[in-house]
Amino acid sequence: MWILMVIMWLSITSMAFSYGYSIVAVTPIKDRDALRRTMIVAIPVWCGVMGLLFLGHTLGLTEKWLKKKGKSMWEPVRNFFGNQCNPKAMEVV
Repeated sequence: MWILMVIMWLSITSMAFSYGYSIVAVTPIKDRDALRRTMIVAIPVWCGVMGLLFLGHTLGLTEKWLKKKGKSMWEPVRNFFGNQCNPKAMEVV
């Protein structure tokens, strides 16, 4: 299911890029500068959003895969921060 979602993101992204570049192609030359500035901002923002989604879902998929193996990739982080915030856990017996 995860692979299908990534394929859908790629298809939507490619459609958005082709739509944007086709708009640039049919825009009159005198109006292209403003449109290019907009595209220069929109494309990196779109790629950033897609990258964050990809990273977030990859972490979720990895966590799900590790849970099936009986491990957790967040357990060391929880233990570390749990001990930092709990003064009783930091006491030496």
